[in-house]
Amino acid sequence: MELRRATAELRRKVEEARQSTLRDEVSVVELQRDTAVSQLEEWLAEAETYLSYLKMELSSFHSLHHLQLRTEWEKHIALIRSSLSSVQVREGECVRGGKVRLK
Repeated sequence: MELRRATAELRRKVEEARQSTLRDEVSVVELQRDTAVSQLEEWLAEAETYLSYLKMELSSFHSLHHLQLRTEWEKHIALIRSSLSSVQVREGECVRGGKVRLK
């Protein structure tokens, strides 16, 4: 009987440790996501500011070079937005998708 109680207590402690580890893993994933999102949002703001500048310049100078720069930066912005969406989707899959379950 004592062996069963000791085994049950050990299982409870193992489960508590497992849950604690899972909470720590979720915290790390959330921190990584928040950092990535912040960086992407910063880059997006800078890219949009530069694109606005190019659009103003483009209205003054109708050169092929300015048009190419504008198109290139529009592609950069689309890529940054896609990356931001991807980070948010992956985080959702990892934390909410059932891979990490907390009690």
